Amino acid sequence: MGGLFRLGRSNAKSGKEPTSASENCLPNADMGSRFKDNPNQYVCDEFCRMVFDGHIET
Repeated sequence: MGGLFRLGRSNAKSGKEPTSASENCLPNADMGSRFKDNPNQYVCDEFCRMVFDGHIET
């Protein structure tokens, strides 16, 4: 059952490159929480981002 599966990234130049994400790809936890500061505005921003305007279309 050898198959065609190859472990690792297909765009890696060699097998010695790291497979994990870099250290700086996640936001810092100390940047604050928009939800904690103003939960109503946070919910409105998220729904507006998803193009929800509060009206039900029938």
